[in-house]
Amino acid sequence: MNLPCKTFAVVIVFVLICTFIFAQAPDTIWTKRYGTDEHDEGYDIQPTTDGGYIIVGKTGFHGAPSGPYLYLIKIDGEKGDSLWAKIYGTDEKAAIGYAVQATSDSGYIVAGYKEFSASGNRDVYLLKTDSLGDTLWTKTYGSIYEDVCRSVIQTFDKGYLIAGYTYFYTGSHLYLIKTDSLGDTAWTKAYGELDQFASAVSVEQTQDGGYVIAGTTGPIEYAYRGWLLRTNAEGDTLWTKTYGNV
Repeated sequence: MNLPCKTFAVVIVFVLICTFIFAQAPDTIWTKRYGTDEHDEGYDIQPTTDGGYIIVGKTGFHGAPSGPYLYLIKIDGEKGDSLWAKIYGTDEKAAIGYAVQATSDSGYIVAGYKEFSASGNRDVYLLKTDSLGDTLWTKTYGSIYEDVCRSVIQTFDKGYLIAGYTYFYTGSHLYLIKTDSLGDTAWTKAYGELDQFASAVSVEQTQDGGYVIAGTTGPIEYAYRGWLLRTNAEGDTLWTKTYGNV
């Protein structure tokens, strides 16, 4: 089946710092398009230790006989040339990567979701690769509800923290999963109120070993306020703040 081609573009800009009173617009250094002959989308890009970048997203359509599949591209930092590209998941279950980070062993940790039933129910999906994108291990995590990752980091203890949401019938909760270095679960936590919609967007570890999570919360879907959550190292809430009006 021939599907329409849609590649995605990456634009690297260089901001000129000048001493003039009026700021100058950024100058474009280069633009690149990457993709297959399928429908391709990029969701996250992060710097790598060699000065390049790693991009994660998907290739393929929902509703196709199989896929979409998780798509990982490594590019150099000088001209954006593709060094390698990998597609993961060929078991006819959709898998999408939303977040990627370079790890201390020069490999990559990738997180997103994987569909586990024909009805489209989703579990958090974690993929660990070496420096060339070859799979070292994969893990799935989930409840009876829909669980999706939006952000992942490597933690000080060489484990990982996954942040996203768990979606149920009347709302969603912000969802954290802490793992060890092999992806085995150390703890999981859900945050939010009943009949509210909450999700993580980004997570960082703090100097005291805890975490700060940026996300959204609101009384109905698509009516959100900014939400900042601060936890200790075990995921216990220290404080929360909301920003904006619904």
